[in-house]
Amino acid sequence: MKLINKNINLKKIFGFNSGAALVAVLCSALCSCSGPEPTPDPTQDEIEKKWPSVIDTKVVGKMIKVQRDTLGNYVMGTDEGSYESAPAHKVTFSKSFYIAEFELTQAEWTAIMTTNPSEMIGDSLPVERVSYSIIYEFINKLNEQTGRTFRLPTEAEWEYAARGGFYSNGTKYSGSDNLDEVGWYIVNNPEELSHKVGTKAPNEIGLYDMSGNVAELCSDKNAPYTADPQIDPASKTGSKYNVRGGWFDQDAEYCDPKVRATASSTDNFYNMGFRLLMEAPLDSDLLP
Repeated sequence: MKLINKNINLKKIFGFNSGAALVAVLCSALCSCSGPEPTPDPTQDEIEKKWPSVIDTKVVGKMIKVQRDTLGNYVMGTDEGSYESAPAHKVTFSKSFYIAEFELTQAEWTAIMTTNPSEMIGDSLPVERVSYSIIYEFINKLNEQTGRTFRLPTEAEWEYAARGGFYSNGTKYSGSDNLDEVGWYIVNNPEELSHKVGTKAPNEIGLYDMSGNVAELCSDKNAPYTADPQIDPASKTGSKYNVRGGWFDQDAEYCDPKVRATASSTDNFYNMGFRLLMEAPLDSDLLP
């Protein structure tokens, strides 16, 4: 049997010392065996580019994509007017979202809940006389039935959408400086009744009745603003929930999207309804 010579002079073979040669051999072997570099996960912006601008849920109508402002230029609130809406402060969102084209109608409510709590009856009228508690009974049943994730918007999400989001023209009301064009309020609604959704003009991104008609309940609680920039703000410290959008039986000043109001978890006013937000899955292949 021929013995293997363990004292091979690698320097003669490779032209340099054995340690360096061994490293070179191992690196070469590893490189030849490794596969292609793994594809990096897509960024949130890359994912959102695949999201459609409108999703028709069939059950609760069309949901409109609200494109986030990645530049961080959105300023929520105001330093003018009532102290509750001050100070103005920058808000950014970690992802875009979908919000309902219309306030939820009575027909959509009864399709899930069977009974109608509203005072002013009509399939195309916004549902009202609904408290925070019963709204989430509705939402839980809706999510179970559709397999999607609906919820109430935070007041930051609501205000951003009402003011036109990324495409805002900076109008006083949601979609116009002339409230008569976009909203029902005491001046053009002396009967003090709710109106069929979508009968006024929409705002820049296609949302109706965000100034006037019924006020809209939000998911977070009312707390004083600060001047600090915020990401995805959602207050949980207040005692009452935020309400936005003004009322069909109130003056124009309350229909400014920056104006804040509140309601307790059990309040079910005749002039208060809500609008759904739909969370978009991070996997855009799940849409719609």
